[in-house]
Amino acid sequence: MTERLTVEEAAGIMGVSPMFLRIGLRNGRFPFGTAVKFDKQWRYYINPERFRRWMTGEDMDRAREVNAECELTTTKGVRP
Repeated sequence: MTERLTVEEAAGIMGVSPMFLRIGLRNGRFPFGTAVKFDKQWRYYINPERFRRWMTGEDMDRAREVNAECELTTTKGVRP
């Protein structure tokens, strides 16, 4: 299992404030983590491996594959 990555550590690597990252996680803007509200307190989880792939752009290959599949489906007339 990989080590835990805190919001503060990830924000420092990204060059953004921890609050910016927290709000992005709450709103589902980042594919490498999530935020869950327990009662009145938010908890954050960042997957270190997915964060690393996102920061290095490695996950862009999969995004290109999905886009290509969508284009193929559209050109075949399956989607409106």
